[in-house]
Amino acid sequence: MAIDITSTNGHEEVLNLLLASNEVVFVDDNYLYFVRSSDNGGWMYDVYEIEDCQKDEDGYPMLDEDDETESFDGGLCCGTAQNAIEMASGNEFVWAKRDVELERNCCGDCSKEEE
Repeated sequence: MAIDITSTNGHEEVLNLLLASNEVVFVDDNYLYFVRSSDNGGWMYDVYEIEDCQKDEDGYPMLDEDDETESFDGGLCCGTAQNAIEMASGNEFVWAKRDVELERNCCGDCSKEEE
């Protein structure tokens, strides 16, 4: 089931799962987001309209490997996992932690971004 990023600390739950598994599916009121690590560094993301997605038995939107739903937006984020979540969702969040772990898939020079 996709994580609801609009819930309290939902963005932190999304981040923790992304760092643990290198991919995460999350939703807000209108869209479903799929963020995953890229083979070339950074993070790939796709954005789907919830109404176009398949639903599970409880009515929650989902993606599965056989799903032919096409994303309407997507791309590559060469920043941190936090940057990828913000880029995919189009929102900025206040993050509880800043950790070297967050930059492990960064394909850019993250040290310059902090200056």
